[in-house]
Amino acid sequence: MLALPQSFGDIFLGETFSCYISLCNIAPIELAQVGLKVEVQTQLARETLSDSSVAGSAIARFASQQTLDKIIEYDLKDIGIHILICSALYTDSQGERKYFRKFFKFQVNNPLSMRSKTHALSLNNEVLIETH
Repeated sequence: MLALPQSFGDIFLGETFSCYISLCNIAPIELAQVGLKVEVQTQLARETLSDSSVAGSAIARFASQQTLDKIIEYDLKDIGIHILICSALYTDSQGERKYFRKFFKFQVNNPLSMRSKTHALSLNNEVLIETH
């Protein structure tokens, strides 16, 4: 089970996106080789933020109701839609390797916006530039 809120609120370029991710075994059985991979995808790139699913770093035994908690931080360098991708990998009681993914979209906005207007002044052939 993975859960995050549907809305992250206002997020701006230059901020650090930080979230707490909790992976919980809600099954009544013990799982094995449990790992969590967290990535962020933008229009320009895809970056791995955390990966405990690789050999050697997975949790060997994951009891019922046990949790795997991570705090993820990512410096926001791009404006636009970002997708947080959380993948859980595990081996079930029959020895079958399984995984599931959850996607969480959020918008990164520009904190500053500038607009300019030019006005020609007819008296002295001067130009006035107005910036908001």
